Amino acid sequence: MWVAGQFVKPSEANGAAARLKRIEQLWQQLKRTRRHTSKYNALIDQIRAETDAFRKVSLNAQKGTGRMNRRTPPGASSETITHSSQGRSWASAAMRELEDDIACAIQSDAKVMITGERGVGKRFVAHLIHQRSRRGPAPFVIANCPDVVQSLLQFSVLHTRFASKSADQFKHGLLKTANNGTLLIEEIEKITLPVQPQLLRFIESEMTNGSDVRLMTATRTDLFERVRSNQFRDGLFYRLNVIHLIIPALRDRPEDIPILLRHYLSFYGRAEVPRLSTAAWQRLVAYPWPGNVQELKAVTEKLAVRDLPRLVEPDDLPPEIGR
Repeated sequence: MWVAGQFVKPSEANGAAARLKRIEQLWQQLKRTRRHTSKYNALIDQIRAETDAFRKVSLNAQKGTGRMNRRTPPGASSETITHSSQGRSWASAAMRELEDDIACAIQSDAKVMITGERGVGKRFVAHLIHQRSRRGPAPFVIANCPDVVQSLLQFSVLHTRFASKSADQFKHGLLKTANNGTLLIEEIEKITLPVQPQLLRFIESEMTNGSDVRLMTATRTDLFERVRSNQFRDGLFYRLNVIHLIIPALRDRPEDIPILLRHYLSFYGRAEVPRLSTAAWQRLVAYPWPGNVQELKAVTEKLAVRDLPRLVEPDDLPPEIGR
């Protein structure tokens, strides 16, 4: 059965529902508690523990019912998080764990927060979850904080006049645009403190007032640290952070580079994937990849369009990597 948009076995439904109710009760207590007190900090710890426990219950229940398959639904991209039609293929433990968390998010309607550096694939993961969820046929709407979100929150969400031309495309409102689908707010950390209460009201009232929209957020920074330093409102953080996906930087999982490289070479149409010498592999693994997966993808495209030798050496790599 479904509990708050989450599929669980009937035998575990009561436990999952109880945890959700407990999370809501704790959150209500948090709003009535004075900030930066011992009771306040204890409530924060309890909310985190209950949220983690609910995720584990849901994940175990989905495994037991066989609902964690990774089949690509009609219309979904063939470029999946596994990068393989054979299922799980990551070499790093961090990415294998992320796959399980994504599978949990796919079977749920809960809010998702995706954290990771520039270029790790936050938007791709959000779109993948949307495509493979029950909302797949509905719109997937992206709002970028610096250009659009603040004016939307101040005007569209509050149903008053728009303040910027950048919001014209959303003149019917974000909720109407993303109706029955998913709304992804990128760079959520850039929403200023004065605007954050409006987003919280948006979540608490508009999305429970007949609007059927799943909310996802993406951030490059550790928002929990911003909460601790009073740069991000705690109430908003705990509303957004129900399922938290952390995408590791590519430099922290170099064992995945060969998998990604071969995948993208094939993706760009190389009938025969060239072999790399040991020295070339060492350069790729040692490179810090500041642009993460997006940079690797661009490098692979450069290699794919060139007439490469049978054995790729460091000199065949782009200068910033090969030297």
